[in-house]
Amino acid sequence: MGIINFSNVKLTDGFLKQVYDRNKNVSIPAVYARFKETGRIDAFKCEYDGENGIRPHVFWDSDVAKWIESVAYLIKNGETVPELEEKADLIIDDMANSMAEDGYYNCYYLTLEKDKRFTNRNNHELYCLGHLIEAAIAYDDATGKSKMLNCVKKYTSLVKKIFMEEKSSAFTTPGHQEIELALIKLYRYTNDPDYLEMAKFFIFNRGCSENDFIPKVNPVNFQSHKKATEQTVAEGHSVRALYMFSAIADLALETNDQALRKQVKTVFDDIVANKMFITGGVGSNSRGESFAHPYYLPNLNAYAETCAGIALAFFAHRLQRLFTNSLYADVIERLLYNGVLSGVDLIGDHFFYENPLELRPELNSLGNMHYPIPQRVKVFSCSCCPPNVNRFFASLGNYFYSFNDKAIYVNQFSSSVSSFSRNGTEVSIKQSTEYPKNGIISISYSGADDTLAIRVPSWSNAYANEKSSDGYLYIPVKNGDVIDLDFQMRVRVISSNPKVRSNCSKVAVSYGPMIYCLEQHDNPYSLDCIAIDPYSPALGDFSHQFNAFTIKAKGFDLDFEASELYFDFSPTEPKPIDLTLIPYFAFANRSVGEMSVWLPSTFLKKGGANLLF
Repeated sequence: MGIINFSNVKLTDGFLKQVYDRNKNVSIPAVYARFKETGRIDAFKCEYDGENGIRPHVFWDSDVAKWIESVAYLIKNGETVPELEEKADLIIDDMANSMAEDGYYNCYYLTLEKDKRFTNRNNHELYCLGHLIEAAIAYDDATGKSKMLNCVKKYTSLVKKIFMEEKSSAFTTPGHQEIELALIKLYRYTNDPDYLEMAKFFIFNRGCSENDFIPKVNPVNFQSHKKATEQTVAEGHSVRALYMFSAIADLALETNDQALRKQVKTVFDDIVANKMFITGGVGSNSRGESFAHPYYLPNLNAYAETCAGIALAFFAHRLQRLFTNSLYADVIERLLYNGVLSGVDLIGDHFFYENPLELRPELNSLGNMHYPIPQRVKVFSCSCCPPNVNRFFASLGNYFYSFNDKAIYVNQFSSSVSSFSRNGTEVSIKQSTEYPKNGIISISYSGADDTLAIRVPSWSNAYANEKSSDGYLYIPVKNGDVIDLDFQMRVRVISSNPKVRSNCSKVAVSYGPMIYCLEQHDNPYSLDCIAIDPYSPALGDFSHQFNAFTIKAKGFDLDFEASELYFDFSPTEPKPIDLTLIPYFAFANRSVGEMSVWLPSTFLKKGGANLLF
């Protein structure tokens, strides 16, 4: 399956266009400003001497590299951003001027520990190189400027020499995966088979080398407990795992390895069936930022790192190339409108590292337990997420279309114009829609006779008798055809598997692709004491602040005054109340307060009857 490049997809209006523009105009400049303030930008000069300036960190290179990559995507999209391009050029100049003679580059090691290169597996050297490679490819492709690409090629040659030929490094595979998928991307860009062989080396040796043992660290968290190609469930650090499985999926595509294809499909199915929050977030355990056992999906302690959500979208995007199934686009949509979009505020300059499904701000004062922060911030000490958000939204068009000999697949929906070449002829697809305000979509096609395969979203009951078993509508088209669809977007009330203990007797509410939540800002109650009538949710007013509808519902306040901590049970009459739900991505934008996605749907009625709505 081929993918239509993001630069061939131009968003013209609507919700996602607003998201894209906010990222371009606010988020990317804001991240640069914070990185400049915190020393990350100037660290590329490698001038810190132990006393003067700001001490660099081992993974700062990766933060800045992702920012450069996002600028490259804007340029590739045809955006005029000379100030951003100039800033990127200066960083690349600093990198080129500071590289060691043999090609090594890492701002931490070049200034602080020159004699300890490749001695600490967990110090992110190869992770940083991976992000530098991805940025260099994107920048060369967008601008034609090859300075950064030449730098990373030289550095990569050094890595090959040290790790594969001399075997002189203290470890065999990196603690944090990333270089693997970057090397395959470099192979595709240059057609140099050495890079594919390097990717194979790091993938096939993971979990096989005694050099990779780190005392007092669980090897599962590094996916080093068994051979990488034998791992069939998602375990350990979620971002590391998903970058690794993304690389394995890339390798499966390049080599047509059926065993690897089966492996990555099995892992993805494990995540979606057992370990994914309703928002698309993954990584439920704050200890190690990791996957946990099946059905452990706590709301209050949900880690659900923004980077992990983006990494799952990367993984799903690769599975989309291996298998024809709308599941992968459904997961990307779930993340796009919920678990990733929540990682940035409505203005665009504050970010979340974690994306919980419940907030109780008073618990943050407890020092002995981990609870996510209740407000987004401009920068983190570990600030991997903001530039990851930058590059994800700058390349949104990547997720819209794919193709094979059978059809052109329409995977995501937004008002847009897309033009590309297929079988030697020009094709144009225009989408006109208010999605996700409603599910009405008009698709205009120009080109040779072909077939459009249009994804029917998993939340839609429309076209149940017409869609194929892979989740798509297959519609023959010829030049000038217009296809009008209505996915009949509706408010849904959702239950979870009873094995998810955090959600027992609770429901969640959605509208189309968006998950909704209660916030104390609109509902001045103790949310722990609120129950919802699950038959009542209905579309409310359209909020221009959220660019989405609110949802109105009937509920019950179960709170009542009591002078004692414990007392004999006595049935109580709940107080009827009106509830307002907002899209999950918009929580924590107006005030600090409680928030809940999953809401109790039981209450006690006078007479002792326990009613489940």
